[in-house]
Amino acid sequence: MIHLEHDHEARKTEPFLLRQQLQRIIPDPSLMADAMQVLSGIAILAPKLAKAVAIIQHKDVIAQRFGKAISERQNSWTTFIIGSLPKPQTSMDGKETL
Repeated sequence: MIHLEHDHEARKTEPFLLRQQLQRIIPDPSLMADAMQVLSGIAILAPKLAKAVAIIQHKDVIAQRFGKAISERQNSWTTFIIGSLPKPQTSMDGKETL
C-alpha cells in the first residue's frame, strides 16, 4: 500500500499507467500482479506473500518516486459472521426484544 496525500498527482493517473510506473521502479515485474487506486492511495497487488515482502524492500525507492508517500504492507483482516442479534425496540406498550 502506498499512502498518498489527498491532492497527490498520482491519484489522477490511470491504473494502467500507475502499474507501468511501478514496474519500472521495482526491478522484478513479476513481483506485482496489479496496481489500483484506493481511498488512501495506491494498492500494489502481489500474487504471493513472499513477493509482497520483496516489494516492501523497495519502499524507499517507491516513496522517492511518489514524493510524500508512505509504503507499508497491508494489515490482515479477519471476517467474522455473527448470527442474528436481539434488537430491543420501544413501543407504546414498553420495551420488547425482537
